[in-house]
Amino acid sequence: MFVSMNNALKKELIADTVIQSIPIIDDGEPLVDIASLGIVQYSQHIEIELKSILVRKTVLKKLLKAESLLPDGFRLQLYEGYISLRRQKNYFDEKFEIVRQKHPEFSLEEAFAETTKSA
Repeated sequence: MFVSMNNALKKELIADTVIQSIPIIDDGEPLVDIASLGIVQYSQHIEIELKSILVRKTVLKKLLKAESLLPDGFRLQLYEGYISLRRQKNYFDEKFEIVRQKHPEFSLEEAFAETTKSA
């Protein structure tokens, strides 16, 4: 993640307190299943087979605009869209356990920071 600092970009890890302090707020914008619409190509060769790919309505509009600017014969390919907080937590917890097993010498804080590098 990149954050603007005085017109310069600084890379921040999710573990950074700057990022951790940002509240998660659902604005209630509708989710659209792009898999069922067949508008944007998507790929299902990821670890978990998804039956749908959900994105916010505004995101879909931006994806369609971006795709319209591509040269003929090119399309955007999506691997995933909206991921519930529960699923995100499961992904993170699995990666955290892998880090803990690989680096038993790490403190919980070090394991958390290391996990956020790849999460």
